[in-house]
Amino acid sequence: MIGPAFDGNYKSLTSDWQYDYDVQRYISVDIRYVLFFTEKHACAGCLLQEMGVNLQADQEVIIKKYLLLFLLSFLFFRHARPIPDQKISWHFPQSQMLLL
Repeated sequence: MIGPAFDGNYKSLTSDWQYDYDVQRYISVDIRYVLFFTEKHACAGCLLQEMGVNLQADQEVIIKKYLLLFLLSFLFFRHARPIPDQKISWHFPQSQMLLL
């Protein structure tokens, strides 16, 4: 997992069912960069304090959460297989879909 997808082009609306590598694009961001930018460049460290975010103390928690997300994504995507004779469609077993 790279980061949460927060924007994309209009052709990416159908990607919940089928992703086309040639035309669909997503924009994602790592939350650590958002917090860094908020504190250092936007001079809005007071907002982070108000939300109770302590970047130094939260580093260990953030690392544990990323590790958990990585392991969950590995458990889910290891069963994904390309559908024969189709370049862009993937099949996910129904039992794996229930994990999320």
